[in-house]
Amino acid sequence: MTLPAAITGHQIIWIRRPMTRYSVPVRFVRGGDALVCFGDGPLDVVRNGERVFVDVGSPSHLEAEFPAVVRDVPADEVDDDTLLELLSHVSLGSTLDEVKCHLRRQRHRRLVRIQPA
Repeated sequence: MTLPAAITGHQIIWIRRPMTRYSVPVRFVRGGDALVCFGDGPLDVVRNGERVFVDVGSPSHLEAEFPAVVRDVPADEVDDDTLLELLSHVSLGSTLDEVKCHLRRQRHRRLVRIQPA
């Protein structure tokens, strides 16, 4: 299965675990036919290989939904550009050395790939 066209133009998806009523917002970066995001924070309870439901749009205006599988991604498989895009909403520092240091710290976080099921 491929990602729905509605993904384009969004930076946030809503992820819901089966048997739950609520979904959590997650910032993502598109990587081919999968979405890459941090797996800590709201996704820390989602296990590697777990099936989830992904909603695209806002809770009041759903544009697409699809089932997906969450897969852990080794930090060395995620390039700096992807990390920079995931973190584009936060300041990483005022010098190149500060930015590189901040990126190294982010590599210790859990990264996951959301793949359509």
